Amino acid sequence: MKTAVPAFCLALTAAACGWFGGDDVQEPRNPIRVRSVSLAMSTESNGGWPVRVELVRVRDETLAGVLLRIEARNWFGDEGLGFRQANPLALYNAWEVVPGTNIGPFDIDERGDFAGVVFCGTRQPRPPLRLPQGGDLLIYIDNEGCNVTDAAEDSNGGWWPW
Repeated sequence: MKTAVPAFCLALTAAACGWFGGDDVQEPRNPIRVRSVSLAMSTESNGGWPVRVELVRVRDETLAGVLLRIEARNWFGDEGLGFRQANPLALYNAWEVVPGTNIGPFDIDERGDFAGVVFCGTRQPRPPLRLPQGGDLLIYIDNEGCNVTDAAEDSNGGWWPW
């Protein structure tokens, strides 16, 4: 909770700067062009427990930096709630992936320039991941945690990389 308050204040400040001072918004450095997302999870990963995955897209590089400083376990708690409340214009997509399954593709195409961050609620703490620029993304979860690749470039056809 002690880290949630400063993170919430930082997110609120960043949101206010983006909301009221439109000229001060920093465009994403490398805007993503995501058309779809597929998710896959190996059979034995995360101790056999499902994993929550959330993709967050923002139009401001400062907000992307705020997101990258939030640990996944805190994202699925008070810090994530605070960020969502302070940034209602961000785009949020969430899934729960069960071991041994693949789901998708999900069409999440949106117009505009975005920076994107993925949070995976694995049992072992992992930092959030910045999205690559690719159009069709694969988020896969194994014993090492979450990984994000461009499904079109994945040598295994975009599904089971393990």
